[in-house]
Amino acid sequence: MDSLNINRTRRNNLLVIIREFSERELAAGESPVGMLGRLAKELGLSAGGLSQFKGDAQGSGRNIGDAAAAQIESRLGKPKGWMDEDHGGDAFNPAENAFIERARTAWRATDAKGRRHLMQLAKRGFDAAGGVATTKAKSGDR
Repeated sequence: MDSLNINRTRRNNLLVIIREFSERELAAGESPVGMLGRLAKELGLSAGGLSQFKGDAQGSGRNIGDAAAAQIESRLGKPKGWMDEDHGGDAFNPAENAFIERARTAWRATDAKGRRHLMQLAKRGFDAAGGVATTKAKSGDR
């Protein structure tokens, strides 16, 4: 796996860990205040370090190196290499979630004609053969 993919996979898996920890804490009646700090302590990291690994809404953050990934795995009782495997974290990508929320807001704020237009815009951005986003406008789309 190349370094870009491994960094993305590790960050997505960290987001899975944060979500699961948050759900457990809230279900146990814990305050959401300081939750990231409590998880950082459990992982043997500083709160600032965990926050840097987590990244921002655009999905950027400090890369989780081999030593940090191994430490997180060890502290959580995960098998070696767990952080390098996909565990469904893509659904928790902050940038993707921000995009989806904007699309949902636009959808709900318009009428049927506006929704048809939004669907046309979305369809135009994808190659019909493979569902891959394209950056070129087709000649009839202008």
